[in-house]
Amino acid sequence: MRDAIKTIILVVILSVAGFAVIAINDNIQKGVELLSRTKLPFDDPTIQILYPKVQNNTFLRKANLDTTSLTNEEIIEYVFDNLTKDDYKVKRYEATKIYCYITYNIEFTTERDSCDITIINNSKFMEYQKDVFNTERELSFNDINYKGYNCKNDGSRYYCVYTKYNDPIVGYSAFKDAYEDKDGVVIHEYYLNINLSKIDRCLNYFNNEYCSNYANSERPPIDEEVIKRDGVLYEHLFVKDEDNYYLKRSFIVSE
Repeated sequence: MRDAIKTIILVVILSVAGFAVIAINDNIQKGVELLSRTKLPFDDPTIQILYPKVQNNTFLRKANLDTTSLTNEEIIEYVFDNLTKDDYKVKRYEATKIYCYITYNIEFTTERDSCDITIINNSKFMEYQKDVFNTERELSFNDINYKGYNCKNDGSRYYCVYTKYNDPIVGYSAFKDAYEDKDGVVIHEYYLNINLSKIDRCLNYFNNEYCSNYANSERPPIDEEVIKRDGVLYEHLFVKDEDNYYLKRSFIVSE
């Protein structure tokens, strides 16, 4: 009986010791990971390149985003959201009756005597896909209506009629911190999403004059402390491929 009790006590002691060793090893590993991190200030050149890729971008605002699982439509919509003037050209086409004939199989109806057509090469979408997400999948360039863009594709480029679009969803971003470790560069930022079409929500941050006429008004700034107080905390992981960083994951840390 005494031998059995001794055996049980020994097993308990060894188990406790084993858990203690595991806990110590975990703490040591976490400590090593923390020591291996290099804190990056906001004005670091790498952060100045990477932060704008997520800043104020409503497209990335999901609970858990893995860029390898992005759909064809999501990649194309991301590019439309981030186009700059250097990414496209605008050409005017004269109208014949109620049509602007662009190519043999692309036409747009109009009530005017001409159409201003935004032209975007398919290659531009592939460039964005590679630069931001480090993927090179074949994209299907289907006709698309998205945030004021009414676009048709001829197999090599999009031809779009653009109508001014007032997105009621606006986002505000505030940088928290960033660091570099063995996995890549991690950026933490607060993001505040506001639906201006919901008057009560809008009035929490802006005056009645702006909320009643936001479509024709310049968006006001919001104090950074308000963004941090009411916003959602995100973590964005950028992984390096050769000389460039690409976005691998984004997810909510806390709400």
